[in-house]
Amino acid sequence: MKMRSLQKILAILAVLTLTIGMVGVASAEDKVPLKIMVWGQTATMENGVKTILENNPDLAAKIEVEVVAGGQGDPEVAEKYRLALASGVPCADIIQLNYTQLSEFAMADAVLELDDVLGNVWDDMVDAAKVLCTFDGKIMAVPGAINTKLYYYRADIFDECGVDPTTWETVDDMIAASQKIQEKYPNCYIYNMSKASGAQDYGLYMLFMSFNARFTDDEGNYVLDSDPGVRKAFETLKKFYDSGICYDATDFSSGWEYGLAHGELIGQLTSNWFRYFVGVYAPDDSGKWTACEWPTEIKQGSEAGGSIYVIPTFSEHPEEAKEFLRLFRGDSKMAEEQFWSNNAVPTLKSAFDKITERAEHSYLIGNHDKSYWQIEYDCFNNGYYSIFPYTPKAAAEMSIVNSYSTKFFSGEKDLDTMLSELNMDLTMQIGNPFE
Repeated sequence: MKMRSLQKILAILAVLTLTIGMVGVASAEDKVPLKIMVWGQTATMENGVKTILENNPDLAAKIEVEVVAGGQGDPEVAEKYRLALASGVPCADIIQLNYTQLSEFAMADAVLELDDVLGNVWDDMVDAAKVLCTFDGKIMAVPGAINTKLYYYRADIFDECGVDPTTWETVDDMIAASQKIQEKYPNCYIYNMSKASGAQDYGLYMLFMSFNARFTDDEGNYVLDSDPGVRKAFETLKKFYDSGICYDATDFSSGWEYGLAHGELIGQLTSNWFRYFVGVYAPDDSGKWTACEWPTEIKQGSEAGGSIYVIPTFSEHPEEAKEFLRLFRGDSKMAEEQFWSNNAVPTLKSAFDKITERAEHSYLIGNHDKSYWQIEYDCFNNGYYSIFPYTPKAAAEMSIVNSYSTKFFSGEKDLDTMLSELNMDLTMQIGNPFE
């Protein structure tokens, strides 16, 4: 009898175990699969997902998040977006882009409006974030990284030479300061530009924005040969190029990495994403690099605005995607948590107000009684942040502009000829970029 009773008990336990296991499987299968596509490595977003789900168990019980890399850079992600639209096969529920590409997809009605994601915290958002989220007066994205313009420099060498970049008003001030430094350090350079190709990519566009340049008129006609901002940008970059202050290397080339590592490139007129790389290429210079805003003459603008996250119209789980993004960028507590876990600078004023007193960067130092993080954050609200008026054909335009820029800096063509032929080439190859 006892043996039969024991057998019954074991049988019941086996059934219960199987039932519980099946419930667990069913529960996991019932979760909504949410796919987020980014470019490059997935670790940063995965850390953000971990922070969100660990602090929001109700959401964690509802969704299963997969972060995938759509390519090494945003052009590859944008191409996958285009292919998904053409094929009708969704590629993700949330997609990371650069603002450069927003006009293309927004004008194709391929992006959902996100007023219900950020509307409640709109007044708490920094000015730059509001610009980055908006297209044609509508909230079409949530901010990823806001790419403000910052000048990074070796504080130890600048201080030794009596040079203070925070006082620069003009490009001429910058050039004069460089010449002063080179009297003592003749092999040091406070800016970089390739002698073979001249200014390229964002190095060009950051200066275009300094002078409110535009490529087209209101009817979509290319006007690079007559727009004063385009001309002024090329003239200013050529002044840098001819002045002798530029280290001969393009960003992310082996020469650029060498210059940083060996203390020959001691300044970068760039964007705040530089903080991710300076410690990698110059690990021995911790505590020597700092940052400030660009000279007033060229301070206006940004570096392509920054990265953004959009929900494509083909998202299979748009409501869950919105709920995730609401916590990812529209919740003060989550913004604080992501800063401490991932150095994601908050786009909500209330969140930054709570961290600023304690925040220090592990590599960069502050200046003039400001921490590094305060210097970066101040650029979000300084009134100079703006984004180039990209057309839906921005990627094709940039490729053509780069090639003509090289012709100008190499001396193959003078400025008038280059701009005239560039404008003609854009018109012939693209036509009206809005059609």
